[in-house]
Amino acid sequence: MMRPLALCLFLLSAPALAQGLSCPGGGGHIASQALCAAVGGALGGRMAPGLTLDVVANDSQKLAARLTWGGGAGPVVEVTANDRALDERAAERLAQGLMAVTKLP
Repeated sequence: MMRPLALCLFLLSAPALAQGLSCPGGGGHIASQALCAAVGGALGGRMAPGLTLDVVANDSQKLAARLTWGGGAGPVVEVTANDRALDERAAERLAQGLMAVTKLP
């Protein structure tokens, strides 16, 4: 009985972390839910209509994405590693980079 409850709580908590941010699903080295949660958390209350996380690359050595919105887009930010596979901390670094260089409308 604990499994359905845990699953239910997980499904209810993930969208709340990135309310107002569209995060298209898709496969990749870093889970899309982790990416969306990191960027949503870094955004805080700053949102723009139609704000979307556009993931350009998501493999074991490179994570790249940008924020897009109706009629605009920010620069692509990359997190790379040459000597080991990226882990979920890369999502936090990507989110920090996106906030540093993206000027939301």
